[in-house]
Amino acid sequence: MNVSKLFKMMMAILFISSLAFPFTATADAASTSSATVTASNLNVREKASDKAKKVGSLKKGTKVTVYSKTKSGWSEIRYNKKKAYVSTEFLKFKKKVASYKRDTSKVYVYKSNGKKYTHSSTGEKYNKVWTIWNLKGAGESWKEVEKETGEGYYIGWPESEYFIALGYPLKVGAKWESWDGSNTYIAKVTSMSKTVKTPAGTFNKVVEVKESNGSTRYYAKNVGLIKAFVNGKKTSELVELKKKK
Repeated sequence: MNVSKLFKMMMAILFISSLAFPFTATADAASTSSATVTASNLNVREKASDKAKKVGSLKKGTKVTVYSKTKSGWSEIRYNKKKAYVSTEFLKFKKKVASYKRDTSKVYVYKSNGKKYTHSSTGEKYNKVWTIWNLKGAGESWKEVEKETGEGYYIGWPESEYFIALGYPLKVGAKWESWDGSNTYIAKVTSMSKTVKTPAGTFNKVVEVKESNGSTRYYAKNVGLIKAFVNGKKTSELVELKKKK
């Protein structure tokens, strides 16, 4: 392994705390959610009203995508490729799982050993699965890739190695085996209720992960890892998070 590649890999380990979003997470108004019909036959209407024209019905167990919900108790769906509404009362929503992926609409700035590094992404994919991130700083530039599945959150390098940053499902006491660029180690969740402050904001309900290699990392729910220590010394911290211009 050449020196340049080793440097990039080690910097990526230090910057594993680079996946963050400021303050406590809030729902995106434009996001969708999944739900299942609980009524035997649920009427589908043209507008959000029980007096609106009926355009069809859905059987119990049918899965739907909900685009928005009204205060009057209606959920917007798509029926025959057109906007339609059903009563929210007869829908069971799938519980959303916290995500720790970086937000590709943001530019992250981290400080490590007195130097600043930026992380940005166009949202492009590597092998149709991994999101590509561009890292720059201290006269160096390189790429990282990341993906998130039901088994964990992964960080790696194109056409190279990868490791598990977080093993899912997360709970206090959960353990998994990972890799620090040269050796394997055991990571363990020691808390899921920390409050952590960085120059980028204050994060609540933060997950604390301690590793057998002496590292401690902090991830915010629906945010990402925001700070990292090695043997008690801070190695990386999010100092700025901004929208792309």
